[in-house]
Amino acid sequence: MDQIIAYVPVWNGWIALLLYWVPLVLCAVGYSVRATRRYNKDRIARAKADADPKGWYYPELKLGDLIGYAFLTACPLVNLLMVIFDVGAPMIREFFEWLGSVLDIPLVPSHKK
Repeated sequence: MDQIIAYVPVWNGWIALLLYWVPLVLCAVGYSVRATRRYNKDRIARAKADADPKGWYYPELKLGDLIGYAFLTACPLVNLLMVIFDVGAPMIREFFEWLGSVLDIPLVPSHKK
């Protein structure tokens, strides 16, 4: 029993790493990329609306979105759920798309004309 009690702080550290810090980092990266993409999309839409006299612009990214992203990233159980259901799937999909584009090398080269 004393051996188990001696390793409790070590297990608490691993549990904290796996259940809070890893999801926090993944949420921070995922939400930062998402906010940057939405910001760039808003800049392009604003430029198009400024160029067209009848054009209109409605912002997609707002301050409340950024505050919500920060809240979702910092809350202990919520960030784990967001990694599983909101941020994780697009990150995994984009990683495998990138990996597929990097490894898109034909085994049989095309013939020379």
